[in-house]
Parts: sequence; structure tokens; C-alpha cells
Amino acid sequence: MKNNDLTEEYFFILSTEEYQTLSRSGIMRLPSRHIHHFRNVRRTQGIRQIFLGNGDGGILPATLREDNTLETSGEELLQSPPPVRIHLAQAMVDKKQMESIIHKTVETGATTATFFYSNYSQRNHPWQEERVSLWRENAGMQAKSAFLPQLRLMEGRLEAVLVGIRSSFPGISVFWGDWTGEAHPEKIPVSTDYLFINGPEGGWSNPEKDFLKRNFPPVSFSDNVLKSETAALSGILYARFLWDGLRWPKI
Repeated sequence: MKNNDLTEEYFFILSTEEYQTLSRSGIMRLPSRHIHHFRNVRRTQGIRQIFLGNGDGGILPATLREDNTLETSGEELLQSPPPVRIHLAQAMVDKKQMESIIHKTVETGATTATFFYSNYSQRNHPWQEERVSLWRENAGMQAKSAFLPQLRLMEGRLEAVLVGIRSSFPGISVFWGDWTGEAHPEKIPVSTDYLFINGPEGGWSNPEKDFLKRNFPPVSFSDNVLKSETAALSGILYARFLWDGLRWPKI
């Protein structure tokens, strides 16, 4: 089964614990957060055949009864992970932009998104784990995605954050966006892992920019200044162009 096979189907994301409970017992109540959306917001009534994902490639077909009880109706469907893993290192932005960026990482099939506080990030935008998890879950259900990115906040300066990411994915190809400089996409090695480093609305501080220039090739998506959320989407798609051996059409 591919994601586009779910286009006309009802699809829900369960937490790891919920998914394991349903897989093990074959029956459970649909979580209340989904009941409200399905029955009250979408006004869907009666018995329905639905699919439930765990965000890690597992999908369970099930029957949703009128009393909102779930009963599995077939074997688990395991999806193959994508051949290339794309990662985002994102400087913290405001709540609205963060939600948009998380939605885009889900829609475009990113593997991880690591948020951190850069020198120009505003500290009054805290990381709220429950809210972030709900954004990720809702985006996955809208996109009908079998795989969801792992999201995390890392403390420390830019240099330390990148050391942590690179140690988790040896051989990862790293690049960053610089609309003011000369782009060097040819210096980005072909890999099965790509990391795009994206700054906040205010851009990078001079020390951060100097560090990036010394260590990683820059790319340019446009002659215009992009909002952080637009740059994040562009960087993820750029990595896919690199993997496919295509050339980015500069806008």
C-alpha cells in the first residue's frame, strides 16, 4: 500500500502505545481526540472502515463501530521507508511559523527536524512537547503519511547541535541557504542522508555565518529574501532534487 492508496480512506495516527495496544489486543476505543474530530467536526456517523498508522511505517486496517470501538480487520501493512533521509536543523521561530514548518516536514517526507536556539532566535517562543506532537499528528493525518519525522529540541550553540546531528548520521551531506552569497551545490556530496540548516527570521549572526561558510557549502533558492518557513520547505525539496540528480529551478 502506498500513501496515495489512502486518498479516499479515513486515516488516523496513533501514539506508539495506542498502536501497540490495538495491534496486540485487536480492539480498543478510538482516542477521544480523534472521536471529537471525526464525529463532531467532520460529522461522520455510522460504522466505517478506517486505517490507523503509527508514524513509523505501520498501518492497521480496522472497523470503527458506532460506539467508537476499533476492531482490527486485517493484517498489519508495513510500508518501506524512503530511499533517502532528509533532515532539517531549524533555528527557533515563532509558534505560527513552527507549526507551518512541522507541517511541511511531514508533507515532504523529512526524516527528522531538530530545533535549536540560534543567536537571533527569540527566547519567548518555548518548545511545548504536547503541542508539537499534536501538530505532527494532525499533519500526518492530513498528508496520510505512513512515516512521520522525529522532532526534537536540542540545547546548545549551532556548532554543538550540528555535531550531535552528524554523529547520529555518519556520512550525512550538509548544506545551508545563503541568498547573499555564491551557491555551490556541486560541493554537496551525493548521500542517502542530507541535512539542511535553516536560520530564523532575523538570519544568522556574523559568527554563525562565518562558521557555516568555513564548514559547509551554501545554496541559494531565490534572489529574494525568503521567510524561514519558505526556506525550510525549499531546503527539503532541494535535497530531493540532489538525490534525484536534478537541478533546482531558481525562483
